[in-house]
Amino acid sequence: MKKEFLDMRVRFFLTLIVMVSLFFLVMALKDWGIEILKKNQVELSKFAGKDLLKKLKDWNFYIYSQWYGKNLGQFIPIIGIIFAFPLFSREIENGTIEYLLTRRKRSRVFSDKVTVSLSLLIISIVILSLLPLMYTTFSSIRFNARYVPVLTLHAVIGSFVWYSVALLFSVIFNDQVKPLLSSFAILVITTVVGIIKPLRFFNTYSYIMSAKGMALEDITYSVISIVFIYLSYEIFKREEF
Repeated sequence: MKKEFLDMRVRFFLTLIVMVSLFFLVMALKDWGIEILKKNQVELSKFAGKDLLKKLKDWNFYIYSQWYGKNLGQFIPIIGIIFAFPLFSREIENGTIEYLLTRRKRSRVFSDKVTVSLSLLIISIVILSLLPLMYTTFSSIRFNARYVPVLTLHAVIGSFVWYSVALLFSVIFNDQVKPLLSSFAILVITTVVGIIKPLRFFNTYSYIMSAKGMALEDITYSVISIVFIYLSYEIFKREEF
């Protein structure tokens, strides 16, 4: 598993650095953003109502809406895709897959890559989801963390869904560009389709950003992800390299 960790460490640490930096930027821009909105309060009230500015002054509303509901929430599927798309396609593209398969069984190669990458993905998502708790603990900000566990669960499962989608494409294609583009294309299509109310299930963003308990969706998305990973394994097991 050492090789798999070495392959993933740059992606893992870079993701954390970028997202943690984004978090502190969002926190630092709170007062500046409110001042900008004050100057445009008349125009703002036409589109967002008169109470938005007052709500944004409250740290609880600001953190939940600007971090979980926007910045982190929007990046969850992308992070899942980034962790998975090059796992096998890079090895195939570089011609190193044959070398790996001469040293280890296919099942071991697959399990090692998935175990390490998925573990690092979950760790990164949990850290990013708990950032507001860590930040407010060491500051004078009073933060009600009642929705954090649910949002963290949704973030982990949401990233798992798109990880499994990108993993499937990574096994199917023999270069790194196609899995990445295909995964993003599916993300865009499902998000657009999910705007239609009866098809809302396809829009994973509405799930990831929801602070409500959604046990049926939790189970369904998890099962879909497991099925995709199983299909990826079956394809990898039978693929000729």
